[in-house]
Amino acid sequence: MASSTRTSRCSLLWPYAPSVGFQRRNPSWLYAVTMGATTIWERWDSMMEDGTINPGEMTSFNHYAFGAVADWMHRSLGGLAPAAAGYKRLTIAPMPVPGVDRVRTSHLTPYGEATVEWTVREGSFELDLTVPANVTAEVRMPDRIRHQVGSGTYRFTASVATSEPPRRAVSLDSSLDTIIDDQDAYERLIAAVSRVDPATTRRLRRRTRWVPERTLRSALLMAPAAAIAEVQTEMEELTRARNGA
Repeated sequence: MASSTRTSRCSLLWPYAPSVGFQRRNPSWLYAVTMGATTIWERWDSMMEDGTINPGEMTSFNHYAFGAVADWMHRSLGGLAPAAAGYKRLTIAPMPVPGVDRVRTSHLTPYGEATVEWTVREGSFELDLTVPANVTAEVRMPDRIRHQVGSGTYRFTASVATSEPPRRAVSLDSSLDTIIDDQDAYERLIAAVSRVDPATTRRLRRRTRWVPERTLRSALLMAPAAAIAEVQTEMEELTRARNGA
């Protein structure tokens, strides 16, 4: 994950942030927290929403794989990474993303503590950083301006776009990643199916892979016709509301 964020592919990562980074429903890091977790689980739904244990294989409640995101948050989201062995030189390149307006991270290097803290306020990006003694750093701002600095405390500012992404039309032919990233659409989907067939709702939550290659219609292939009709109505109503109709 870390390597992809510094390439042209970084734009592929953050469309998934609303679904796994900030939400509290499954799949997400916070879902486990809402279920009382104090460790990282092996799978998103090791414990089901009703409190039962997932009957499938690979159901460990102490398995670090998903915890690897912490390194990405430290180096890429926070922007604090080594540029030479032993942190003798630093790369400070924070990556502001929608839904996050403040980040602070630090690392105790052999030369002292390096810290990075950034905030976004009304289109203004403010970066505060501390570079330890006998260390140099390259600071890469979101506006692509770079600064070469030595030991000390610094503040840099830049302008960033703060426009909200346009609200999308949704339908049975929307991709599954579109649905899971759209909180309103997902909640309407679950509510619509639950009104008709709770068993189908459980299958959706447990087995659906929310990938761009599949559509909502395909995920509902085995659902009762009445449930599909309910979902279609909900998606049409949501789209009309977004269009101001």
